[in-house]
Amino acid sequence: MAYTNTFRLVQVDEPKSDNSYVITVEFTGNAGEPVVRRQRTVTTESGADIRVWAHGIVAELNSKRTSYTTVLALLGQSFTTVAPTAPTPTAKQIWLGKVSQYKQFSSLGLTGAAATDLAALLDDINATYVTGYLQ
Repeated sequence: MAYTNTFRLVQVDEPKSDNSYVITVEFTGNAGEPVVRRQRTVTTESGADIRVWAHGIVAELNSKRTSYTTVLALLGQSFTTVAPTAPTPTAKQIWLGKVSQYKQFSSLGLTGAAATDLAALLDDINATYVTGYLQ
């Protein structure tokens, strides 16, 4: 079941001192969906703006209904927890991390193996640069 893309304006309040007013809109769904009323304070919106707002409400109502139906289907089942995972860094994020690391150590005057590693890091930075990373 889902809410339709039709809504009904059921009330328009008297304008306030700032000339804004509140409208009450009613959304009806197909069989089994409850009627939902939402209010919106209107200032300078046009009829098209109100229709766009109402379209968003219908999408929200249908999304909630889909979520409810999905969860309801899982009722009574057992689950194991899943630890959250960090998002995988993008190539640009990895490259910027290397640049940051190079900046941190390049002014230290490193010598020997550390200087060799720093030079290798700079070579890697230059080799893995992709046009647009500096934007």
